[in-house]
Amino acid sequence: MVLLQSEAKKLKSGDAAPDFSLIGTDGKTHSLSGYRGAKALLIVFMCNHCPYVQAKFSRLNEIYAKYSRLGLRMAGINPNDAKNYPDDSFDSMKNVANE
Repeated sequence: MVLLQSEAKKLKSGDAAPDFSLIGTDGKTHSLSGYRGAKALLIVFMCNHCPYVQAKFSRLNEIYAKYSRLGLRMAGINPNDAKNYPDDSFDSMKNVANE
């Protein structure tokens, strides 16, 4: 799914998150409504090429390992354009997810 910046809706603090439908690195389609019933949902806007994001991969895995048994669900969304950032291509995202 490609969303042009001109189509993006600016949210204010307290607004409900808009639903989405995105293909995951697991090959499944994920949507906000698909996480209904989760006790908590952490959505991380991330990418493969950013060293600041890379530095947090292990911490994100720790958070998931600690809290998933308590009902935390976690989703990462890569908003980058793979044409401008080839390391953020879908195939690269699958490789990083598998690591």
